Order: sequence, then structure tokens, then C-alpha cells
Amino acid sequence: MRRFFLLPLLLFALASCNESGLGIFYSISREDPLEDTTLPNDLSVSGMVKSSETYYVCAGGLYSRDISDGELAPWNPLEMPSNEYDLCLALLEFKGSFYGFFSNTAADSTQIFTSEKENIAWSAVGVFDSPIVGLAASESSLFVTERVDPVTYRTTASADGIDFSTTLALNPPNGVLVTDAVDFPIGTTWLIGGPYLYSGSGTTYTQITPPGSQTNASFGGLYVSDDLGPRLFVSDSAGHVYATADGSTWESATVTDDAGNPVVLYDMEEVSILDAQVVVVGAKNGYYDIVFEDGTYSSAFSLQIPGSEAAGAYSSSDANFLNIDLRRSAIRMFFFDGAGTTLFAGTSGNGLWVNPISGTTAGNLTRKWDRQ
Repeated sequence: MRRFFLLPLLLFALASCNESGLGIFYSISREDPLEDTTLPNDLSVSGMVKSSETYYVCAGGLYSRDISDGELAPWNPLEMPSNEYDLCLALLEFKGSFYGFFSNTAADSTQIFTSEKENIAWSAVGVFDSPIVGLAASESSLFVTERVDPVTYRTTASADGIDFSTTLALNPPNGVLVTDAVDFPIGTTWLIGGPYLYSGSGTTYTQITPPGSQTNASFGGLYVSDDLGPRLFVSDSAGHVYATADGSTWESATVTDDAGNPVVLYDMEEVSILDAQVVVVGAKNGYYDIVFEDGTYSSAFSLQIPGSEAAGAYSSSDANFLNIDLRRSAIRMFFFDGAGTTLFAGTSGNGLWVNPISGTTAGNLTRKWDRQ
């Protein structure tokens, strides 16, 4: 999944405090000291990519770190693509190149820039008549949303990252602010924006309503698991995760907090742990595990608190976990480096966290979260 972030929301988040909630993060079963590297701890992370040698993070500013230096090495601040822009609001990879959404603090000047992965040199792409408010991508298309007027959005798509002449016809008539996009299956793209979920291609998209979805709930994220089907997962702000193998038959699970209130859910990612596929779901109060043992999809899936007995050997909890801010943070995005088996969590106002995964048995599984 590759997403953008709503410009006004992120500008607010960059200056806001942490969101609070129930503690639901997990760490290793050993008591190791919490590490903390050079990134500011109050960052709102809105994008992360990697080249063959370097990680790049978008969090208001731009930052980089050599992968070979290790998880606790310092990060380096980078210059913006142009002196006109002082905020990075989204960063993603599309068809082998990096794309970033940049703005000035007043949000009256915005632009999309692109660069090769292995040789960072930014150049502007696309000509947009109205302020840009977001950037998202599936494997096949790059999507840019503009705010035409206070109540109207226009989303254009590009198959090559250069030509943005294709305007999507999305109902309602005022358009929607597209926040995430995935391809599922081949030839079909799924989009979300607020309370709207769409499936289609080209300029034609049909609104989809999973059974049991609530009209006042906003969709939080899209994720396609090739290992579990393939299967499409969709999260929302009413605590639901929906799953489908064909786009028409849906299963779902719901999670609530200790007071019985639905948990706002965001981004999703998948990691392989021991003999299981684990879909991690970002939330207003940390994240949840969906564990598929033996790597097999089950329609009776459920969201579990990391470290709980229900989550089993695939997550654990100790003093390190119970005393860190991460469990009270809103995780808006994940980034998984499969080559390094390292999971990153980007929070709203509480910085970037890293979770290296190692071990081959339940006895030596290591999942310690550290702040970057």
C-alpha cells in the first residue's frame, strides 16, 4: 500500500501532541534498554522508502540513513527539492522511482517531485491548476488529488508518473480525497477516500460497500496479501478489518477498546514470523495483530493485542514495551523492509520506531521496539 496524507491534517499533526490510548504494543521477552537515535521524537511520519543502500523518511523534513549502519545509527537531515518548499508531506515509490509531495508552510504552494532511487536528484512533474492535497500510488498508477475549491476535489491518474491528464470520475459529484490505492486483482484498482471505497480502472470506478460497514466510518487503509490468497484487506475508523478474495464476498472482524468503543484503524502491513503470516494493523492506540498460523487464511480471523495470550508466540510483552510511548501512539503507517526483516512504525506526533525481527523459534524470537 502506498498512500498520501491530507495536507491540513498533517500540518496540524506536525505541531500537535501525542494521541493517547490503551497500551497494545509488544516487544521482546527480555528486558533490554530502550534506545533512541537522532530523529526528533515529536515527528509525524508520512512516508518512507529505500534504495539499495539508504532509507529515506518524510516527516515534515526529509531524513536519510545508510541501511548498513544499523537500526540505531543516526539519521541525516536532507535539503528540500527547492527553496520554495519547506515541508515534505508524502514520500513513496512508483515504478522504480521516488515521488514526493512538497509544500510551503502556508500551504499556498505545492508540487510533486520525482527522483531516481539510486541517485537522488529531484525534478518537478505534472502541471496542476489547484493546490495539491495528496499523493497515492498502486503498482499501475500514480494518483494526485487537488482541492479545486473548499468543497471540491479532483483526482488525476498517471500510468507513467509524468502524464496526469486522466481525471477520475468519482462520486459524489464533488469528488473525494483519495488516501490509498492498491491493484487487486490484475487490471483492477481499489481506492479509498473518507467513507468511500471504489473499484475500477481507467476513469471508471464503482463504489463498493462491504457488508456491515457504517456510513459514518472513514476507511483507513488498503493492503493486498499475495501469501494469503491473494486477498484484499480494508480497515476503517469503526474498528473493522474487511477481507475479500474476489471483491464481492467479504469477511470481517471488529475490535473495541476496554470501554467498548470502536478503535480507529489505519495502515496495514504483513510480516512473516515463524510459521505464521501476521497482518499488523495501525490504530489510534498503537496497533493490532491478525495472526494466520501455518500461513493459511482463516475467515474467522480476529484482531489481537500484541503480547496477549491470544496472539500466541508471534508477539510478546515485557517491561520495555509496557514503559514506552509507542503503545499510546497513533500509528498512521508501516514500512516493512523484507530484505532486512525490519518493521518500521510511523506515528502521528511521536516519531519513528523500528522493530527488527530475528529468531527461528518461539524461544529465541526477538521483537524489540526502539525509537529512531
